[in-house]
Amino acid sequence: MRLWADEEWRAGALAWARDELERLGRPIAGAPDQFHVRPWSTIFRIPTADGVVYFKAVPRQLSHEVRLTAWLARQFPDRVLPVLAADDRRGFMLFPDGGVRLRDAGAGLGAWCQVVAGYAELQLLVAPRLSELLALGVPDRRLRLLPKALAAMMPGQREELLARYAALCDELAAIGLPDTLQMDDFHDGNVFLDRERLRVFDWGDASVAHPFFSLRMILETAAKRLAVSPDGLEIRRVRDTYLERFNGFAAISDLRTAAVLAHRIVPTVRMLAWQLAYAEADHPDQWGETLEDLLEQQRSALV
Repeated sequence: MRLWADEEWRAGALAWARDELERLGRPIAGAPDQFHVRPWSTIFRIPTADGVVYFKAVPRQLSHEVRLTAWLARQFPDRVLPVLAADDRRGFMLFPDGGVRLRDAGAGLGAWCQVVAGYAELQLLVAPRLSELLALGVPDRRLRLLPKALAAMMPGQREELLARYAALCDELAAIGLPDTLQMDDFHDGNVFLDRERLRVFDWGDASVAHPFFSLRMILETAAKRLAVSPDGLEIRRVRDTYLERFNGFAAISDLRTAAVLAHRIVPTVRMLAWQLAYAEADHPDQWGETLEDLLEQQRSALV
């Protein structure tokens, strides 16, 4: 975070944004507002002659977010936020105003179902192109890699605990769903509503992994926003709307089983994302869950 406050860095970043906006015919028309400062990114709101744009910078260990975001915008322009300009070497991106976020729209159950359906469809479109994602530097968190990753983060743990985790990964893999792009941070703050169109954004916590690893976050968020039980009928409807997009791979009963298994496995994936995001943070325990919190979640999921 010290970098985001450095005056020399700020001057260079804003000069890049100014040059790109002038190239696009959208000169800056007011003072930029650095309203978001986190270890994993900073964002400026910039008024221009043609409306507000947003400048985002990410640290070097997350530079793959720039490449991935630009790739998604080129390949699936109707499903993600457009990118006006990008420089992956410097970790810079410019975006137009995306509209109203799902979080701010007071969305009901129907909108939540629409969001998860659209996200599942995007995952299925991306699935045949994993080699392209890996070439972009998107972290590889496929099931076969996770037991070793967990063992490295839990040295000295009982062997049976780690063996149980490996068995869960094998059981999930056996259901036969394709690996694809998934984002650990898939929630209502990262989806824009633009009339009938939904646009997903903020791919900093994305990885190549099992698709259902995204479910835990979105279902927990939906339960909170709709003020219903996490096990209630409404949340089961959201879950099944998502799962039904994968019915070409398995029966709905097996897809539900896969969702439960993914829920038990995913804390390790979130730990890996946490380590990457906070690699250069001064005090990572100031920003939500700590690594120990996530480790405890994984331990609890294995008992």
